[in-house]
Amino acid sequence: MPQITVEWSGNFAAFDAGTFARHIHLRLGEHADAALANCKTRLVRHDAFLVSDGDPAGAFIHVDLRILPGRSAQQKQSLGAAVLTDLEQAVAHAAGFDLQLTVEVRELDGDNYHKRRLSP
Repeated sequence: MPQITVEWSGNFAAFDAGTFARHIHLRLGEHADAALANCKTRLVRHDAFLVSDGDPAGAFIHVDLRILPGRSAQQKQSLGAAVLTDLEQAVAHAAGFDLQLTVEVRELDGDNYHKRRLSP
């Protein structure tokens, strides 16, 4: 169920997106009762981007978490806050960058979300 996208500016090459994605999957289990097997993350590095006035030190990381309805406002809030804290820790070495970190938790349209899992 969870559909996750992590996007970041290509000038911030020190970001270990794969390791960070694993942390997100764990957080989804803790805060949104999501099964690890259902977590899917797309990692998208943007080489064409503009932050603020174009200063080369400007960088961003945005996490979009889309989950099915049924979670309380508190669950969504705690999930977003936990992922943002994990993100801050993942980039603590970001000296020299004006780094903007954002996390958004949204609900999928449960009536129009379709899934089929094919296993060997």
